[in-house]
This record gives sequence, structure tokens and C-alpha cells, in this order.
Amino acid sequence: MGTVSAVVVVCVLLISAAITLILILVTVPSELDQSIELPSTFSQTNRAFEIHSPTHHPPAPVGNKQTPLAGNQSIGLLPPILPVTIIPVSSSSGSTASTHKVSSNKSETPVATNQDSRTASRLIATSAVAAEDIRTTTPQSVLETVSTRKRDFLSLTLRYGNRPHGSRQPELKSKVRKTGITEVETNKLEPERKIKLPPDHRIVGIAFEQQLLHVGTADGKVRIYNSTSGEQVEERSVDEKADRIAITQNGQIITINAQQISLFDSTKRRFQAQIPFRGKAIAVNGSEYYVLSKSNDVIAVFNEQLQLSYQIHFVNDVHDTCNFILVSQQFLYVSCQGAILKLSKGGQIEERIGKDKGTFSLGITFDEHLRLIAVVRGQPLLRIFQDGKLIRNIAWTEKSSVIWSEVLYEGARLHVVDYLANTLNTFHYPSDLIE
Repeated sequence: MGTVSAVVVVCVLLISAAITLILILVTVPSELDQSIELPSTFSQTNRAFEIHSPTHHPPAPVGNKQTPLAGNQSIGLLPPILPVTIIPVSSSSGSTASTHKVSSNKSETPVATNQDSRTASRLIATSAVAAEDIRTTTPQSVLETVSTRKRDFLSLTLRYGNRPHGSRQPELKSKVRKTGITEVETNKLEPERKIKLPPDHRIVGIAFEQQLLHVGTADGKVRIYNSTSGEQVEERSVDEKADRIAITQNGQIITINAQQISLFDSTKRRFQAQIPFRGKAIAVNGSEYYVLSKSNDVIAVFNEQLQLSYQIHFVNDVHDTCNFILVSQQFLYVSCQGAILKLSKGGQIEERIGKDKGTFSLGITFDEHLRLIAVVRGQPLLRIFQDGKLIRNIAWTEKSSVIWSEVLYEGARLHVVDYLANTLNTFHYPSDLIE
């Protein structure tokens, strides 16, 4: 009997222990989950407000140590989480300052327990959802973002924050390459006269032939002037719009309109042909006519009957814009942005004239000693080169910013087209260069 009682007691004890163990296993994880999900420093109702409120943790001044928390106030996990969850891509400077403070807190008060780490991870995820961040947030990207913004903020602080009170902010200086242009003499251009045309008569070509100055306009008209007096003596019209106009040594008119080239004897068309590309500039050299393409790397050569003789291809490896062409007996000169290309008749680049001496791509001409005169873009300035070397600058001081699109040397004069004003300005050429 005693043995049976002992067995019953043991069974009851085992059953009680099993029930107790089951209760422990059921209740303990629930409490842990609850503590992780809702730590003592947050509540279900104000969590979003505390996480997303920019005024809950004001940024600390740069260079000051963090002020210790007073009383029994506990150090929560919120400050290290704020930069990760509330700073978007287009954050302001205030957000950057907050990032810097938080990184300081993180170094002074490291997270001590695994539970705190898990809590921080869950809060990061919850805040990311609340901020509706559609990008995937990884620990690596978070660290890179915080590090980058901290570095940027420190850079700005070192640049502007340590300046004495009342001192002027240093002016931004543009990076200007040393071109050596001040080593040569600069002469002032002396104006002689100007011819202003109406805006609807855009100047598209000037030439000096048969002792007369020819001015071609986009409406297909050519006005002819006495170059000494500036008086208009004749006007011709080909009744055809033109992108560029040139005059032959016989006084004939050549026009370019897109991919079409035409030759007029007085006002009657004699020849017409197709250009293998869209033309942008034309030059006359005796009985040959040279047309530059808009692709800036090929030149078509036509004879007097506008038959295509051959094409000249040249290398424009920097993809410069080139707008004007000039031809001598042996070489071609193409005015491009970075330099004036001196080409052989086979297209080989012999020299880059004026490299690092300004921006060109505008009008070029020769004086009677075969010095190359080039317009500098955006300035009332001409550069004169001899044997590829810069020897002189000549400038007009009355204007600071102009677009001189074309230049022509004639005797002791320089004729320059002001593109914006649609005006032909005539200046005296420096007398010491004429002799």
C-alpha cells in the first residue's frame, strides 16, 4: 500500500512539473517579444511623433562636447536612429548638423547589449516604413550615408564656421589658365566708320574684290560699297536665301543654302550643284571653291562649273566646332574653338595655331604679309599670328562683350562684322604692321 502511494505522489509531482514547464515556455517568449517590441522609452501612441519630430533632439554646436543628461533621465536609442530614418536624399543643412551630433553620441555611448541591438534594428525598419522610403536600406548604405554627410558637414564647418565674425566671405575665383597673352603688345583699334543693316538683312559674308567691298546678306542681296568713303554704289539680288555668301575674283556670287551651292553671274544663276553634306562656310581660292561641312571634319572642293573635284577629310579628335575656313596656295586654315587648324591639301594637321590662346571658331583673314588675323570669341579682340606665333593683340575698348563673327583685311583697314548688332565696323590697321 505504501508503495502505491509513493508512485501516485511521484506521478502528481511529475505532472505538476510538466505543467509548470509548459507555462514557463509559453509565457517567457511572449514577455520578451513584448519588451523588444515596446521598450520602456517608447509608447505605442507617440512613437511615430518621437521618431519623426525634427525638434525632439536639436543639433549640437560643432566643436562642443555633449552635455550629460540630468537627473535620472535615461539614454534611449532614439538619437542614433534619427539620422538613419528621417534624413532623405534632399536633406537640408539642419539635417546634416543632426547627423554630426548623432555620430558623436554613438562613439561616446556604445550599445552594450544584444537586446538593444535587436531593438535598434526593429526601430530602423519601422521608421523606414513610416517615412515611406521606397529604397532598400542596408547597413552598408546607412553607414555610407551617415559618413558622407558627416564629412560634408565638417568640410563646410571648416570652410565657413571658423571665419572671424564680421569678416568678408572670400570671393570665388574662376580658374583661368595662364596663356601668356600678356607677353605681347596690345594695340587699341581706331574706328573709322560703321555700316548698320536692318535685323532682317543678316550679314552672312564679306569680300573685297575689284577694289570694292561686298556685303552679302541672308535674303540673297549683295550690297557693294566704296571701301574708302563707305558709300554704297550698287546692290545685287539673286532672289534666293543664303546661309553663306562669297564673291569670286570675277565678281560672281556664290551662295550656300543647306546642301545646295549656286553660282550667279550678276543676278543670273549659271551653275547649281549638290553638296555631299550640309555646308556652313565657304572660301574662294582662284578657280576653286572650298566648302566646310557642319560635321567639322570634311571639306568639299568645287571647280568653276561647280563640279565636285575631291573631298578633304581631317581629324577633329576633340570634336571642336569649326565655323570659318581660309585658303592659301599651300595650306588650309580652319577656325575651331580650341585652335586654328593649319591643314595640308591632303588633310594632315600641320599645326594648331593659337592653342591655349583663347577660344576661336570665328572669322580669320590674312594681311598683306600673310599674317593670320583671328577673332577671339566673346571679346572685341583680334589676335595676330606670324609663322604660328602670337605677335600682337588689337582690341576695341568701347565694348566689353560682343560677337565678332567675321573679319576681312583690306589695305590699311580691318572690316569686322558685329553679329549681334548686325553692323559692319571698319577700323584702321596698326601702321607699324603695314610697312
